[in-house]
Amino acid sequence: MILASTAGTRRKCVELIRRNTFGGGTLNAKKFLSALTIGVALMSTATAASPDDELSIMAAEQRRDNSPADPYDRPIDQPVVETPTVTQPPAVETPKVEPKPEPKVEPKVEPPIQTPSTQPAVGMPNPIVSYNTFEDVVDELGYVPLYVPKNSGYTVNYLSIIGGTVADIRFNKRWETDSKLAVRTYKRPAGEELKDISGVHGVKWRVDLSGGIPIYLARISENSNVAAWSVGQYTFAATADNLSFAAFRTLVFDELVDLSTHYFIDVD
Repeated sequence: MILASTAGTRRKCVELIRRNTFGGGTLNAKKFLSALTIGVALMSTATAASPDDELSIMAAEQRRDNSPADPYDRPIDQPVVETPTVTQPPAVETPKVEPKPEPKVEPKVEPPIQTPSTQPAVGMPNPIVSYNTFEDVVDELGYVPLYVPKNSGYTVNYLSIIGGTVADIRFNKRWETDSKLAVRTYKRPAGEELKDISGVHGVKWRVDLSGGIPIYLARISENSNVAAWSVGQYTFAATADNLSFAAFRTLVFDELVDLSTHYFIDVD
């Protein structure tokens, strides 16, 4: 600038540098270098420059100003910071829990109280009346029922009368208390037909004549047996538990039938 000959030329140089350097308010390195080059050239030729030269310089400046914008001649864009989009998680639907139905409690109905039947059982007269002594049974019946003596190995443990007419006497075997024997006696009125007084039903009877009179025998179970017979006006029955058939038959034929045929005959 010390080489410039006139003050107007100096002003033009300063204005040119200012306009090209800070024009638009943004510092541009390329424009600065261009303005600086032009300024130096102007200062170098300021002394011999003519008005035409100044017009040439101004025309050059005008062409430069009208030239297409340099793609690099723009302010530096600030980076755009994108705000991350927060995606809400999908709503979780809570499963609907149906309440369990309460169990239906049926009211408990108590069964009606059954009163004891006073009707006699089929095949067995009723009621049964027990007695303390054999003599009491004889007094009630008016006759002496069949009785098993002690020498047979049995002892009496129960005495009763069924329906006021049938004697029922129970025995236990003295050395084998689980073996039991029951003997029944019934005196038929004159003209009455024979009837079964054993109280046992649903068995298969067979008749045995080896004792001189018909003896009806049947098995109730493996170790239970029954026998029935009659002498004159008297009907008899015997049942035994926990006694073999052979032992029972021997007891009936050798003891009971033998006694009945000797002591229960009709006497005119």
